Amino acid sequence: VMLITNNIRVHVTAGGELRKNISEYLDFSSMCNLVRISRGWRKVWEEPMLWTQFKLTLKSYGDLKTALSTKRFSALRSLRIRKLNKDNIEVLKNNSSIRCLDVCYIDGDVYGDEFANVMIQFESLKLHGG
Repeated sequence: VMLITNNIRVHVTAGGELRKNISEYLDFSSMCNLVRISRGWRKVWEEPMLWTQFKLTLKSYGDLKTALSTKRFSALRSLRIRKLNKDNIEVLKNNSSIRCLDVCYIDGDVYGDEFANVMIQFESLKLHGG
């Protein structure tokens, strides 16, 4: 990793554990900004282990498949979905890293058995009404 301060280039090597400790103090916006600095920083800060504890909230249908296909969220452990539908059920069925799921609303096209078969894979499941 290279830092540039006062036009002086400084090479910084931060081990995985140090980066993980630093990432615990950063919010989503700060983490995204680190990824955008350069290709080198993107490679370092997109490491999936840095994002595992991030609590991702998705608002629309297509976001889940797209988000989980990115490198940074490939090992995500916690997820909040505003509206769970059949497409999201399929994505969750094929994802073994997510352990905690928070759902605000379940679409009418999701059936009980289908829902139950996917939901048993989670350590924590929160369902909200309305």
